[in-house]
Amino acid sequence: MTEQDRQELYHIITRGRRSTVAQVTDLMTHQVSTCTIQREIHKLGKGSRIAPKKPYLRPQDFQRCLAFAQTHRHWMINDWAWVVWTDELAFELGKKVDWV
Repeated sequence: MTEQDRQELYHIITRGRRSTVAQVTDLMTHQVSTCTIQREIHKLGKGSRIAPKKPYLRPQDFQRCLAFAQTHRHWMINDWAWVVWTDELAFELGKKVDWV
């Protein structure tokens, strides 16, 4: 695999982060085996990873969110403009594992 092929591979895998090795192989300009692609991906340090788990919402979290919404339901857009959200998190609502 030439240096130009490695650069092409790097651009392909950084653009399509969820692509399989077979999909990456099909996108390459020159014909390269999937084993070579996989080996080069690992050499680049871009192997597959499992996304970290996000915390699940507990029943008390739902209750707190509902209480907050009911307390502030009369607020207008101007009132919300002054709020700084410091507790924004991503939550996992199911058991699905995302591959990165």
